[in-house]
Amino acid sequence: MKKILFCLCLILTTIVLGVEAEEKNFSYRDGNTIISGRVPVFKHRGQLLSEKAVDTFKILDEVVRMESRRHFRELGNKEGNPFVLKSDYSKVENKVGIDSYVVKTYYYAGREHGMVLETPYNFRKGREVTLGSLFKDEVNYRRLLRNKVEEIIIEGDPSMYYENIVVEEREFKFYFSEDNLVIIFNPYEIGPYESGILTFTIPLEELSDYLKD
Repeated sequence: MKKILFCLCLILTTIVLGVEAEEKNFSYRDGNTIISGRVPVFKHRGQLLSEKAVDTFKILDEVVRMESRRHFRELGNKEGNPFVLKSDYSKVENKVGIDSYVVKTYYYAGREHGMVLETPYNFRKGREVTLGSLFKDEVNYRRLLRNKVEEIIIEGDPSMYYENIVVEEREFKFYFSEDNLVIIFNPYEIGPYESGILTFTIPLEELSDYLKD
């Protein structure tokens, strides 16, 4: 009985300490416009942490609807490819005690092609995690991670990337998977549209000397 109670307390503690992703759904269809979204609102112990994913979805929603209306005004009909916005999300399992979520979005607003995006969100103990908060103060983590990404590119399959690729020091988008830090680049950030979403997996073991305890 004591063992059962201990396990139950452990489960309840995990639920309380972890971040909850409350699902918010969007659905709209009118002729040539299709909006469908499953978007997370992040909370901790019932308190709002972040609505960034919802805010981003609403901005894209307005862009897609505006372009659809403009298309209808200019062409006088609703023929052609539908104007679309779709979004979904998932939690990425890892072994580092950080709640990592990735929101995947596709939208088409009348250009040459649609756009696919991945946006990660990371939380620990009820607070959003930034890369800067993970590394020791004296570490230039932007340069460190840029160098790691460039190493992976050099050692990998050259056909996956375009020539003369330049990875700038920046506040990289990231999430954690298993024992790895994963860096994300959406289309056009470092490669052409055809390259799609590029991810670079860096084992945390390689970063251990630079991370805070």
